[in-house]
Amino acid sequence: RQRAYATMARITKGMKVEDPLEIQDLAEAHSEIEMLTEDPQVLGAAGQVLYAAHMARQAVAQKEAAIEDESAMHPAQRTLAIRKFNVAKEELDQYRTDFINLARKELGLGPRPSLASPEPEELPGPTSKDP
Repeated sequence: RQRAYATMARITKGMKVEDPLEIQDLAEAHSEIEMLTEDPQVLGAAGQVLYAAHMARQAVAQKEAAIEDESAMHPAQRTLAIRKFNVAKEELDQYRTDFINLARKELGLGPRPSLASPEPEELPGPTSKDP
């Protein structure tokens, strides 16, 4: 199971592929997970990652086409393609994180360590004193 989960995480790390409509690698990883786990949360999360990765791959292709051929596309269409890409990336990142955490939980590993940046420290500044 760990290898199947790692494969799904690995192939969904990047969004750019040669053919954005090709999902064989995603489908194979998802099928392997279906065969190896009975946890409905892990299965659901894997399905969300499959769908989000497919949508993200298409969004990358649309964004690249919009940027490469500026003369053939209205600026509003370019803006929309870039916005769709950003939304697809955020969704994939969230679904992927959820999947990884559920898979790690099933494997008894606990959640993935957070990659969030530390809280900024407050700098001492002037203080006002009441008279």
